[in-house]
Order: sequence, then C-alpha cells, then structure tokens
Amino acid sequence: MLRRHGAVDDLPALDRIGVSRRATGYLNYVLNKGTNDWSQFTLLDVLGVYYSFLASSPNEGGGSAYRANDFARNFGRLPFPDLVNLRIRRPTADLKGWREQVVDFAGVLASGDCAKDVGLSWGDVVEIPEAVHPLNEQWPGFSRTELANLKKCLTRQVEIVVKGQATTITLAPKTSTLEEAPPGQPPREIWITAATPFWLKPVLLQSKLVLSSSDLSRVKVTRRDPSTGKEREWVVDCSKGDSAPAPDFWLRDGDRIEVPEKAHSSGTAPAEEAQAGAPPLGIDPATGVPLRRSSVASSATLPPPPTDKWTEITMTGAPSPRLTGGV
Repeated sequence: MLRRHGAVDDLPALDRIGVSRRATGYLNYVLNKGTNDWSQFTLLDVLGVYYSFLASSPNEGGGSAYRANDFARNFGRLPFPDLVNLRIRRPTADLKGWREQVVDFAGVLASGDCAKDVGLSWGDVVEIPEAVHPLNEQWPGFSRTELANLKKCLTRQVEIVVKGQATTITLAPKTSTLEEAPPGQPPREIWITAATPFWLKPVLLQSKLVLSSSDLSRVKVTRRDPSTGKEREWVVDCSKGDSAPAPDFWLRDGDRIEVPEKAHSSGTAPAEEAQAGAPPLGIDPATGVPLRRSSVASSATLPPPPTDKWTEITMTGAPSPRLTGGV
C-alpha cells in the first residue's frame, strides 16, 4: 500500500556516499557529509577509502603496514571488483528513483589516465560488481600496475604556511616500491600501509610543522577552482582534543593551509607588555610616578584590522539492500 502512495524501497541517504554489490544485497556507507559540507569526493577517493588505502574518518591517523596479500585479505571486503562495469547510482530529483551511469575504470587503473576520474555527489552509491573468477580462488588484491596508478592518481600536494614559512608536502597512499624487479631477480614484495589520512587535522599534525605557538582554532584553507580559476576560503577549528570529533575537511591537490600564531604567543606580546620592563622615560612631576612609553599619549592611531550519460531506473518494488557494518 505504501508503494501505491509513492513510497520507495531503496530510499537514498543524501548525507552519505555508499558502496554496494546488489547481487548479494551488500550496502555500506563509507563517507558522511558532516555538519559543514566542506568536502567533495571523486570515484578514486571512494575506492581509496573503501579498500582502506585512505582513512575514512578525520579521527583516523593511519594504520599498520601489511604485505599486499595480507592487505587484500584484511580489507578486500568486495573482492574481485569488476572495474569495467562500475556503476554510479544517483537519486533522481524527486527522490523516487535512481539514475545510473556505467563507468569503465579498468582503463584508468591500467593506464594511469587520472583525468578520467569522476566526481561524486552526496547520496551517490558506487556499485562494484563481482568479476568472473574461478571458484574457491582467493583475491590477491589489486595488481602491481593498478596499485601504482591508483597511488599516482590519488597523490596530491598541499602547502602549509606556519610563521610565514611555506612548505609543500605530498599526500599519497603509503606503499613500498611498486617497480618491477630487474630481470633475473625475485619479485619485490609489496607492503601497503592502511588508512593514510587526507583529512585536514591529521595531515597538519603529522606534518610536524605545527608549533606550540600555532593557533589551530583559526586554520585557513584556500582552494582554487580549476574550472573557474576562482578562489574559495574556509576557516576551520582544528584545536579540539582527541575526545572531540575532528573537522571533516578532505584536502585536494593545490590546497593552501595557513596556520596563524596565537595572539599572545611568545615573541608576539602586546606593546604594553613588551615595554613593561623598559627603563622609564622620566618622572611625572605631579605624581612622582615613572613614565613609560605605554603611558605617553600619542596622536598616532592604528589602522583597523583587514577586514554523461545516465539511465533512468524505476525503483518501485526493487529489493531493499542489506545494510552492513561500517568501514
């Protein structure tokens, strides 16, 4: 009866991005929008997060290193991904159905053509079908070439500015060398570190550039839109302790992060404090009190502070996926 009145079985979650395998009823929401809607993600980002190359939460600071086979065994929740037939499912405007876009991503990971990455929107679900494979075979994980190109396309550079000093750092999934061994030598073993963070706060702290005088409550991030050339700025509070949620700000290539100094940090004390120990300029004849520079009237005033193609899918009567646990 509810469906006759417009209800749908597969209701979209507009504040999350999910990963599914409809053949088994699997659905897992891997990224959450958060209260500020700061972050944008791509298909490569989601694959990196889902398969645990990248941290899914700003409260994760990185994981352990694993041999490639062990990494696939621990984090290959959807083994044997059919990268040729990935599907992006996006809710229709009236939220009563879905549109689908088929994406052949095998070529991206085979060639490293990062320009073919696809942007995602909140509410999207990435379906990862299962490729045909022999029964009882264990998935070995992504190939050496796929790992190298996944790492290449996820790599980004950001600039961190502390006390006026700009430092460029590179963010990338952490792996051992992915180059083939020279002819005649045994294959090089691949090691992969889980959950490398691309989130603002853990990146700042792990950069070891932040000082005790840094004001983490007013971190400014500037980003240039590659399509329009316009800059956008955010001011983010990264000062909360470990018990509080970290800001869910996902960094993109070219971001500039400026960390100001605390107002009363060492070396930046107000003029009155700086002059407190200075020798007196003279004695006030009326009161006998020593005169210091801060008590001398001045006529000077300080200036004010600077201010493709989609397929319409009808979801009536569609089976409802089984929601599984978190990443």
